[in-house]
Amino acid sequence: MPELSKRYLILGRAKEVLSSITAGNDYFLTPGHVEIGLRPIDEIKAFPAYFLSIGASKGEISHYASGLTWEVFDLVVDGVVKGSADLPALVEKALADVRLAIRKDFDNNVSGLGALALELKTSGGPETDEGSLASLGFGFFEQRFEVTIENIE
Repeated sequence: MPELSKRYLILGRAKEVLSSITAGNDYFLTPGHVEIGLRPIDEIKAFPAYFLSIGASKGEISHYASGLTWEVFDLVVDGVVKGSADLPALVEKALADVRLAIRKDFDNNVSGLGALALELKTSGGPETDEGSLASLGFGFFEQRFEVTIENIE
């Protein structure tokens, strides 16, 4: 039976990580919904909602002498918050939670993202809706994490 790709395993692990966030000492908000893929905003029933996907590959690097191959790609987290007051603060809290959870799990080299990836770092600053959804009571962000994996052949 074929094995799932490391890319998909990383996607699944990131879903587990974000689903396990609980508001308290380390985190601001408990997620209402986490899934792989996207969903129209009017179908989201619980907030904050996080949607995960894999961005386009940034290329492969092969070292033929050792037989190793590396790939670099983006793990993409889209977040949607809902509220009636201070949506920018809700967006920032949700974004901070996502960044912290992903980084902490990468530091776990035994069973976390660190066991699946060689390197993980934020890939630029987050994109936001810049307040364009505020009149509807929503806020949006997208954060990309650049991931490097090995032995993809």
